[in-house]
Amino acid sequence: MTNDSFLVTCADFKAVVRINCGYSSNLGINRCREMKIQNLLKDKPFIPRVLHANNEVQVREFISGRSLELNDLANAKIKKLIEICLKDISTIDVTKYDKKNYQAYMENYVNQLEKPESLYIEETIRFAKLIDQADWRPIITHNDLVPENIIYSGKQIYLIDWEYADFAHPFSDKLRLFGRNHFCDQKKGDILTALQVIQDNTDKLWLELRKKSYEH
Repeated sequence: MTNDSFLVTCADFKAVVRINCGYSSNLGINRCREMKIQNLLKDKPFIPRVLHANNEVQVREFISGRSLELNDLANAKIKKLIEICLKDISTIDVTKYDKKNYQAYMENYVNQLEKPESLYIEETIRFAKLIDQADWRPIITHNDLVPENIIYSGKQIYLIDWEYADFAHPFSDKLRLFGRNHFCDQKKGDILTALQVIQDNTDKLWLELRKKSYEH
């Protein structure tokens, strides 16, 4: 968990207040970009309304439902709802925005570590460069699309916690959520491998930086 969140109520009104952590940029979070992306998504029915946001706090509407669990992804109805949302997001034109620079993003993590494992870091930067040099059109990506960040109301799903969102590779969210088997085109193998390595190593580096932050 990156932040502290609280449920606040007043009569029948409910909202979720998120207190942002004080070292967001260390973790690759850009609050201005998050707010920009939330604004681009504000009219989507599967995005909770943001009532207030700045660098320190975000207030969004409370959604009645439950967070998904891993086994929910095997449910054809739920999976279809997620795919519809992701397809809708992919139609938003973001060509005027800078697309994610994977090498710079990963170097931000690596440069904060005192003694990173050399082979592990070399692999990370090598695959980050491969993604940057490939030909792809960026879309809005969540970048932390795990079951816990999807709320299911019984009829509809809602995608929450967009703080790691970026204008990034179009395979990112489906790969994170559904895995490589979701992609049937063998020609996509190299880029999928690169994205998988980056996702796995980002998780490792994130945990190391979180540990470092707690120690200080």
